[in-house]
Amino acid sequence: MRLKAKLEQWVRASLKDNGWFAGVEPRRNPEIVVCALLEEGEHDIWRRAPRQQVIKAYVEKQAADAE
Repeated sequence: MRLKAKLEQWVRASLKDNGWFAGVEPRRNPEIVVCALLEEGEHDIWRRAPRQQVIKAYVEKQAADAE
């Protein structure tokens, strides 16, 4: 394999994109905004997990406080 091809392969394997994700709840008149950075998170399903967990916990706490 040529040096250039090896270098390109190494770069693709070792340098991954970071994932930035933001969310609000509720959509209209938001009460909470969540922003998360997942280093080397790229573009898969795991990128949403931290944001979803925070918003889910907030919504559940709001519901429990309302009772």
